[in-house]
Amino acid sequence: MKLLYISREESRAFFAGDVVQYQKTKEFLEKKYGCSIDVIPVDKVTEEDIEKVDILHFWGINSSPKIGIVIQMAKKLNKKIVLSSIFYDDIPRLFLKYFVAPFLKNNLYPCLETLNDILNDFCLVPLCYLVPTFWDKRYYIRGTWEFSALRRRFVEESDVVIPNSDEEGEWLSKAVKSDILKEKFVIIPSAVDVEYIKNHKDTGFMSEVKDFVIEGARIEPSKNQFGLLKALFDKPEIPIIFTGKVLDEKYFRALKNLAEKRGNVYFTGKIPLEDLFSLYRRAKVHALPSFRETTGLSTLESLMFGTQIVVSGERFCPVKYYQFDKFGFKCNPYDINSIKTAVLEAYNHPKKIELSEDYFKFFSYENVADMTIEVYKRLETK
Repeated sequence: MKLLYISREESRAFFAGDVVQYQKTKEFLEKKYGCSIDVIPVDKVTEEDIEKVDILHFWGINSSPKIGIVIQMAKKLNKKIVLSSIFYDDIPRLFLKYFVAPFLKNNLYPCLETLNDILNDFCLVPLCYLVPTFWDKRYYIRGTWEFSALRRRFVEESDVVIPNSDEEGEWLSKAVKSDILKEKFVIIPSAVDVEYIKNHKDTGFMSEVKDFVIEGARIEPSKNQFGLLKALFDKPEIPIIFTGKVLDEKYFRALKNLAEKRGNVYFTGKIPLEDLFSLYRRAKVHALPSFRETTGLSTLESLMFGTQIVVSGERFCPVKYYQFDKFGFKCNPYDINSIKTAVLEAYNHPKKIELSEDYFKFFSYENVADMTIEVYKRLETK
């Protein structure tokens, strides 16, 4: 079976959970089932690339018009299309970047969502139709007719759509305004390399730091490191470790300035996986009060090490499908007091986490490979 995995344009420069997903799925499918899989960014795909394969598998429903071009070529050549949606109804990055940090300082969290909607509906959307410089960007602005229509088209043109959870399927169905499209949904979870976790040996990285809270995520507003730092600002005896590459320098400078005022805060930058897993293993709490997650792979990885977890609630993260609500603590990422309460409860009254072998097996890449190959086989017989 020959397959073409199509990634987002900036996937090489902007490494995130979607890249981990398709790389590991590719690895296990090639190893277990002998599949031949090429990976090409959406802006580099040609008709010649498509002609060589049996199935196209898109990773992420980003609203780049270039996806539509590739789908058009695939339909012309009568190829089957699979879409791993990796969907969240994103908050406009412009608003997060310039307004989240000030509001966090002034404790106006309940206003954020309302103000976000006002900004989007009454500023960004009208501007994109009235200002020439925004005209070609209307495909990228949530709320515009073009944005919604393009996203719906991606789902309609796909033969199978793979959300990473039941919750993601509901979010996507609501966004494209159709329950009928659910008929082509096949839920396949995000996963971790279970055998690697079980065989992992502590590297001793930063072993001098004890009883710490960690957030494993890129440094950017949507991951809400600022909220976690503010929540624990008056608890400087608790070390905080932030791992991950800096994606927003302005946000990082503000975060670092606040961290210096508090003290006992560490930034590792991007580190090798074995060191990162060593931190997850030794952390007292892994907290990810993110504004949106399709899964939160760092949460799942930490949980499999038996580390206590804090996650955002149902509206921001698929807590039920991954049983994060069962094993961890939930918070409202817009509310500092909620984050603080959840983290301190996890820190001071940790639950004893006992994951079953069925849990490890279900959220393993081997299981994901098994579920994915069944989707491909079903399409081959059509």
